[in-house]
Amino acid sequence: MKEIELYDIITLENDEEYTVVKEIKEKDKTYYLLVPVDEEEEPDVENIRIVEKIIKEDKIKIKDVEKNECKRLADLFIEELRKGI
Repeated sequence: MKEIELYDIITLENDEEYTVVKEIKEKDKTYYLLVPVDEEEEPDVENIRIVEKIIKEDKIKIKDVEKNECKRLADLFIEELRKGI
């Protein structure tokens, strides 16, 4: 099982490619901030996603975060991104 790392480009089930721009670990869960990329690997910051990493049958799966968690996690990601500036 290969771990997901920052700036990896991953393909989701809809065949869209995303890059991992940030990772947060909280309460034994791992969340990623994903930004879609185009053919030239340019980010599309208008269509970001927050997903949770799930390990199932020794494989890494990605699951969209539920709407009620999305705002709280978005605030955490913004806080973490600001630390890097």
